[in-house]
Amino acid sequence: MKIIQFKKLAECVAYIRSVGKISIYGVEIDEKAIDVESTDDCFNSHIAFMMGNEGEGLNQKQRGISDRFVKICQYGSGTASLNVNVAASIVLHRFHEWSKSQDLDKSCK
Repeated sequence: MKIIQFKKLAECVAYIRSVGKISIYGVEIDEKAIDVESTDDCFNSHIAFMMGNEGEGLNQKQRGISDRFVKICQYGSGTASLNVNVAASIVLHRFHEWSKSQDLDKSCK
């Protein structure tokens, strides 16, 4: 696996956009967000997920960059957010399960 680090968000987004047809999904509690459990409605292609911080979620710049939002529905009134590592694990697992049933071009081009 190739890992690339960027110093600025704009550089990362420019790289993602240049690689091919990759959407940027913000993981955020938002009224427009689609439940990650609704995989057929939620995912559609190659996706880069952007996680917010545990306290405040995505900032305005990150929200503006996101093509779409997904959320992890939570039930009850005990908490409004999850640890970012837990949230990322849930989202990536759901995407992985969905992608196994798809005929995706693995090259992202």
